[in-house]
Amino acid sequence: MRKWKILFWFFAVLTALDFISLPFQKTINLADFIGLFVGALILVPYYGYSHSIAIGNKRLWQVVFCILVALNLLVGLPPIYSETLKIFSGDDSLLRAFFVILALIVLVILHIPPFRYAFKSEKTWAPNA
Repeated sequence: MRKWKILFWFFAVLTALDFISLPFQKTINLADFIGLFVGALILVPYYGYSHSIAIGNKRLWQVVFCILVALNLLVGLPPIYSETLKIFSGDDSLLRAFFVILALIVLVILHIPPFRYAFKSEKTWAPNA
């Protein structure tokens, strides 16, 4: 669980820095607030999973996980798809392929704690835990 605690604190610091830097941006729009909200919301399952603490209820975090996956597919899949098309067109194909595969691996790894927290942490969600 130590690696997930480190990952939680890494994201907590990034979210805090994002929050602190918000007033100093040249333009602030709704997407900044939505990104900050999603970033802060995703910290909860990282914290709950790494410390084995039940926060809220299991069904809530299952819904949040599904929304997170949908958002990542909506926002992250088009750039990966366009890069994949460039790979097959022959433009710097080896380097592009490496970064596309790396992005997919990182994306899957970052979804492990919320998935396990929502679907696989039976001891955490036990009534007397």
